[in-house]
Amino acid sequence: MKKFFLIATLFYLFGFGAAIIFKNYFLNMKNNLLSIDYATSVTQTSYDLFLEILKNNSGVYLASIAGFMTFGFYTALSTFYNGFVLGYVLVTLNRFFDNHSIILDSLLPHSIEIIGVIISSTLGFYLTHFFAQHFFFKTTLNFEFKKVGTLFIIGYLIIVTSALIESHVSAA
Repeated sequence: MKKFFLIATLFYLFGFGAAIIFKNYFLNMKNNLLSIDYATSVTQTSYDLFLEILKNNSGVYLASIAGFMTFGFYTALSTFYNGFVLGYVLVTLNRFFDNHSIILDSLLPHSIEIIGVIISSTLGFYLTHFFAQHFFFKTTLNFEFKKVGTLFIIGYLIIVTSALIESHVSAA
């Protein structure tokens, strides 16, 4: 399972790095582009915001695990994309704020889900490997039900906790 965790982490970091490397391509962004989503979340209660964030993060979590059905392609793409988005947001916020503590205060509550995303990708890569070995190479592998189940529950609890924290921070 460690090698799949490493693969998931690397895809996330490659996406993050790509956003940092290609930051000059984001310079044409309009200044008020970031305010559109914020305006809609201001009128929501923290409970409504929690449900919205949980629904979104749960979809990403489950889709990344189900990425084994695309032989890991969707899992890899989703993990890379999530890393890319974090890098993009950091580059963008760095353009608007000189004070890095403001950036950290803004992103830290929203970045707890990174661990959940990496866990879901780990499971997606593990399932890809298991099914490829089992169906294509006719190799007999022991499916690690206990590890997969434990990781699934821990990852989803992180997603729920992250949604709870994000909703209270965003509503405040």
